[in-house]
Amino acid sequence: MAGVARRLAIAVSRRSSGKTSGRSCRPKNRAVAREGDVVELLGDGPRYGCGFSAGGLLFPYYIGVLDELRTLGYVDENTPVAGSSAGALIAAVNASGLSTEEVFLACKELVRDCRVGGTRYRLREVLRSFLDELLPDDIHIRASGKTFVGITQITPVIRSCLVNTFESKEDLISALLTSSHVPLFMERNIVTNFRGNVCVDGGFTKFLPVPPVEDLRLIRICCFPASQLGRIVRGAEISPDSFKEAPYDVKQLLTWALSPAEDMILEELFQLGKEDTRLWANFESMSLSMEDSREECL
Repeated sequence: MAGVARRLAIAVSRRSSGKTSGRSCRPKNRAVAREGDVVELLGDGPRYGCGFSAGGLLFPYYIGVLDELRTLGYVDENTPVAGSSAGALIAAVNASGLSTEEVFLACKELVRDCRVGGTRYRLREVLRSFLDELLPDDIHIRASGKTFVGITQITPVIRSCLVNTFESKEDLISALLTSSHVPLFMERNIVTNFRGNVCVDGGFTKFLPVPPVEDLRLIRICCFPASQLGRIVRGAEISPDSFKEAPYDVKQLLTWALSPAEDMILEELFQLGKEDTRLWANFESMSLSMEDSREECL
C-alpha cells in the first residue's frame, strides 16, 4: 500500500504541473471500472489525448485498450490520437467510428491469413487489403486534424514526422503502411516512398508519439512491458506492467509481434488491454480526486 501511495503522489505531482484547462468532449459522467463494478463520478473532466507505441501484430492489445477507453468515456472518435506502426493503425480505427468488435474480427482474419500464407515480405499487401476493406471511404476526412501518424523520414536527413492531414483514403492508407514499414519484413524493400520521400517505420525514431495538441491530458499506451523498455516508453500510463506484473515478457511479446499468434492468444491480448485500461482508470480517478482536493485547499 505504501508503494501505491508513493506512486499516486508522484503521478499527481507530475500531472498537476501540467494540468490542462480544456474540457472533455466525452460524456459528463466519468465511469471508472473495477472488476465487475463501475463507479460513475459526476462532472466534466479534462480533455484527453492518446499516444500508442509501435507493436506489430500485438494489435489486439490496442483494440482492447480502445474498447475500454470508449466504454469508460475517456475517448471518442474526435479524441486526438497519435501512434507509430500498430499504434497508428489504432489511431485511424478510433477516428473511423468503427466498433472494436468488427475491428477485432477483421484483425483475426488478417492474422489467420498470415498464419496460412506467411508474414515476411507479404504483410504490406495483406495489411493494405485489410485497411481498404475495413476503413470507411471518408476516413481521410474523419482522421484529418485528429489522427497523427508517426513516420520516419530518411532523406534528406533522418527525422520523425507526424502526419495529420490526408488527401484521400488511399493517402491515409499509404501513411499507415509507411508507419508500419519494417525494412525487409513488410515487403522485400528496405525503404518505402511516401509523398515523394524515402521513409521507414515510424517507431524507429518515435516509438511512442503523442498528439502535439495543447491542453490535453495525455494517455500513453504501450503493448510491451514499459519497465523493460526503458526510456523509449518513459511515462507510459497503460502497459502490461504499469500496475501489476506482466503476464508475458518482452521476448515472448516480440515473437507474437512478428509472427502470427493463435486465436486464443489474440483473445488474451485483447482482454489484457481491457484489464490494464481498467486498472489505469481506477488510478486516474484517484489522481483527479487528489488534484481536486489540493485545489480546494489552496
